[in-house]
Amino acid sequence: MGSASPAMKPDVTLTLCLSSPDHFEAINPEERGILLIQMLLKCAMNASSGNLHRADACLHQISHHASISGDSMQRLAARFASALAVRLVKRWPGLYKALNRNPSWQPKADWAGPIFGKVFPHLELAYTIIAQTLTRTMAEERVIHILDTGSGDPEFSNKLALEKLGIRLVKEAEALAMPFQFNPLNVTLRDLTIDMLRVRSGEALAITSVLNLHTLLAEDDRVDAHFGLNKGNIVKEYRFVQGLYYYSAIFDSMNATLGSSSSEERLAVEEMYGREIENIVACEGLERVERHESYGRWMVRLGRGGFKPVRLWYESMEGVKDLVGGDGEDGYKVRNERASLMICWSQRPLYAISAWICQ
Repeated sequence: MGSASPAMKPDVTLTLCLSSPDHFEAINPEERGILLIQMLLKCAMNASSGNLHRADACLHQISHHASISGDSMQRLAARFASALAVRLVKRWPGLYKALNRNPSWQPKADWAGPIFGKVFPHLELAYTIIAQTLTRTMAEERVIHILDTGSGDPEFSNKLALEKLGIRLVKEAEALAMPFQFNPLNVTLRDLTIDMLRVRSGEALAITSVLNLHTLLAEDDRVDAHFGLNKGNIVKEYRFVQGLYYYSAIFDSMNATLGSSSSEERLAVEEMYGREIENIVACEGLERVERHESYGRWMVRLGRGGFKPVRLWYESMEGVKDLVGGDGEDGYKVRNERASLMICWSQRPLYAISAWICQ
């Protein structure tokens, strides 16, 4: 029997390194989580190099131990494995379409909205600070336009919901004897234009954005496409690792809030994040709208655009910590960082709350 060629050796190594199902049952959840991460990274590397056989072997192993109803790492691994599988299938466009996959990214599902406030208390914190900061910063303005670009609360993501919101806001303004107009704009953030806002010279404009400003980063690839640039078709290692790091914090925080339950609401939220993960892992170019950047890079972008940070208004840091569930060793943490409030889960950054002004 002839000796194996060098190209065949990694197959043997891969098989020996992956744990058998029996071994997985014998280890604790922390060790299982580490092994799942290792297999996901190995699968991503094989997918990037075009080694479909090894990528398939990794997905087969992961499928035995990942579960959408398991612990937080098992749930996360199931979503990333699904995204990697889609990435592989998209190499055959005909097969991909035959499997009835949607070719474009879909917005967050409406039915995920009601549980958001319960699962993510930091969203309430964001809205509270936004309201207080707007009130303080724009107190002397005669006419104020406030553009809410949408948020992590999918309740307001369709025309009917916008109409209901408008009726409610008009009634509240009438009760306060406050001149008020509501102008619903059922367009994506990318398609929004200044002409739609009806802002006259000398009138103040405030823009609030929660969890969706990053979708504009796809414009970078739109410019590249215009000039005929191609960044390739590989799973960027940095993007994949950062995605695992970020979404592991999201899934861990949900697990701490909801325990091991698998309610329909929880599955709805996790499905929404699963679609985000799929968009990050399986899509390239203009298809990939989910792009997360560090707050430091956002500071550079906003600064180059002529913006400067302004003070955030809130009652006290103690009150902020109480709103997100304290400041214990594990769980949510809030810290001041470069003109922002950084919301973290067990030291892992989730979101930054900040305010910027352009004059």
